[in-house]
Amino acid sequence: MGIDTGKTILLDTNCFIYYFEDNSDYSGKLEKIFIDIQSGRNFAFVSVLSLMEILVKPKKDNNVFVENRYKLILTNFPNLSIVDIDYKVADIASRLRAA
Repeated sequence: MGIDTGKTILLDTNCFIYYFEDNSDYSGKLEKIFIDIQSGRNFAFVSVLSLMEILVKPKKDNNVFVENRYKLILTNFPNLSIVDIDYKVADIASRLRAA
């Protein structure tokens, strides 16, 4: 089971954290997703809120190298867009999460 070619994906914070930390339960599946995004098979969005959440641990650990690495990856990853959140988006997202 995979994601159909051409589909747009919304990635949550945990996708990046599990992949970056090489979580044995999820990293293999996530690698395929990230390869498909990088190759242009799929396009993806991540919220600026997720960017904030992803950067918490490196900042807490004062690990500037990892912090900058994550920023570089997220802001330059092909076919991945970081989207801002406004009131309307937050309202829609909360409705989706509540379903």
